[in-house]
Order: sequence, then structure tokens, then C-alpha cells
Amino acid sequence: MSNKFVNTASRVVWFLRLGAFLTLADAIYLPLAENFGNKLGLSPGVFLTLDNSMVLATLDTLDQGKLLEELEHMGRTQGKRIAFPGRVNYDSQHCIVSFPGKYSEEWDAAVRMVEVRSSACSLACVFLTDPDSGLGVHEDNPEEPGNCWCKALYGQVPAATYITIVEDPMALSAEDLRFKESDAAAMGQIFLKREGQSDEQWAEAKEAAQTAARAKCEENRGRAPWGCRWFHDWKRNVDEAVARGQTLHVFYFEGRVGCGKLPWQELSNETSVKKARENGGLGASQTAEVAYLERCGCAFQEHDVKVFYRFMEEHKTNI
Repeated sequence: MSNKFVNTASRVVWFLRLGAFLTLADAIYLPLAENFGNKLGLSPGVFLTLDNSMVLATLDTLDQGKLLEELEHMGRTQGKRIAFPGRVNYDSQHCIVSFPGKYSEEWDAAVRMVEVRSSACSLACVFLTDPDSGLGVHEDNPEEPGNCWCKALYGQVPAATYITIVEDPMALSAEDLRFKESDAAAMGQIFLKREGQSDEQWAEAKEAAQTAARAKCEENRGRAPWGCRWFHDWKRNVDEAVARGQTLHVFYFEGRVGCGKLPWQELSNETSVKKARENGGLGASQTAEVAYLERCGCAFQEHDVKVFYRFMEEHKTNI
């Protein structure tokens, strides 16, 4: 951390202390933020960001060290995709074991809180960004010797999963395009981007790419190109949370609590998966996570993602 950053942050500590009195108003302003934030043009994430910096700690426990940790974390993750292996906070009595990744703002807030505050709710979910973190890596399934978890989670994946096609690069930001290309490389996918080819040339390029994708899929025995390391790491985190007696929590899409669940044995059934997705409330990886929890008899509480910020405030441990 640079001296300039430290000095700047130190100067604002005194002003941030002034915001500590807002702790007394938490029970009021967080629900209001959820109900009226959109009307004001502000998402609940704005309120929680303020809460993270000024309010979550009391006046007695707020110190420069913790504040600098939070500010440094925010600066480190700004504009980047950071791998997250999950984290079980030993001081917490609760653990989020499944969360819909499409709610990126809420996900970022959860990661930020669990990484910088030992009192925050544990987060078993993982996010892999490259081969070093586990993207594209396979882990043996001890229940099926000779197979990784992919067979149980996905069955035989189609060749289409081994190709990423970008029809209109200009429709994406440079950052999103870079992520797509790096993800494809990490997963061993064919990456095809249209760059001025005629319609005929583009059709030929896609046909060649699809042929190559079929070969890759066959070579990899129909396993998922993104791998199953994520499930292995997630399961390890859940096992630790359960061993510590933490209450497990699952978040669903807004207005879809309890929808889209599948029995574990149906995860590899393409027809069943497609039907569950039609009006489901779970992301793809979540479907597998919840199926495994139910299969193991792990009790969990279900929540709508719209109450996420209130949940994080109510389930922090005072230590």
C-alpha cells in the first residue's frame, strides 16, 4: 500500500468517525434503501458501501487499520475480476452456501465484507477466474472412481460448450472482450471473433471452429471445459461450515424463492434441467449446490436476493 494512500485514508478517518452515529439508524435506513432506493436512482449497494466504510463497526471498534484494509480491498478489486475460493469465518454463526452470480453488485459486496471482517457471514461459494485458481481443472469424485465430478453434475456436455463465438466485437467493451478471450483460453475452448470477414468467410470460419470444438469435446471425454474444481472447493467450504455448526443460507432470484430445484440424480438429465430453468430461481451452479445439500440432508434457510443487504446487516456477529 503506498504512503500516499495511507496518508489520504488517515486524513479521512476522523470524518468517517462522524458517520458512526448512523449505526443507530441502521434498522430504519436499510429497509428504506431496499424499498425506495430505485426511486432515488440509488441501488442498495450504495447504502451498504457506506455501511461498510462507516457504520458496520461501532465507534469503539472502528480503527485506521480496519478502515485501510477495506479501502485497500476496494481499490484492489475495482474494475477487476478477482478469484474467490470461499471463506469460512470462525467468528460467524451463519454461512451463505449458494448465491446467484448474476447479481454481481450483491456478490461483490458479500465478498468484500467476508474478506475484511471476521464478524461477517461466511461465504462458501467460489469464483474461479483462471487455471491458477482452478478454472478448467477437474477433481476426482470419490463416489465414482475414475470419474471427476462432471459426470454427476452435467452428464455429457455438448460440443457447443467448447466454443466461444463473438459475432459483434464492437457490442462488447474491451474489458468484456478480453475476459471472454482469456476465459476461452483457460478452458481450452475455441475462440472465434468476427473481424471483417464476408458472410461467406464467416460461415466457413464458424463451421471450421465447430468441427474443432467437436474434436476437443471428444478428446476431453465430454467433460465440462470449465471443470469441476469449483464444486470440490465449494463442498470443502460447506463441510467446514457444517462442522462448525453454522446455519446455512441459500439465496434465490428475486421473487423466485424455492423455484428451480432438482434432485441430485436429475442434474445430468438435459430435459429435467431445461424444465427447471424455465421458471427457476437458481443459477446453473446453484442448481447443483442445492441438489447436493438436499441429497446430504443439510438443512438450509431460503431467501430472496432482494433482502440480501438487510440479511448481511442482521447476521453479522458482534465481537
